[in-house]
Amino acid sequence: YQLRFCRVDAENGTLSYFLNEHNEEQLIPRGKVQLIGALINPSDEDSRTFTINSSSGDQIKFKANDAKSRQEWVRDLP
Repeated sequence: YQLRFCRVDAENGTLSYFLNEHNEEQLIPRGKVQLIGALINPSDEDSRTFTINSSSGDQIKFKANDAKSRQEWVRDLP
């Protein structure tokens, strides 16, 4: 896993991730996932990992800083 800076655009229903905050300011995302219709699930892998399964079939795996943070991501993503 590599550290990424994430930004959720609730209006467009997307999560974009960047190499760092500097890239976010320049609006150069490393990747983007559609959250509308996506399933966000905690992983059985460990207490920090969760997956975003988009309606297009793409799957992205994220690792939060800790179990509490993972719970917040899973609960708060649209």
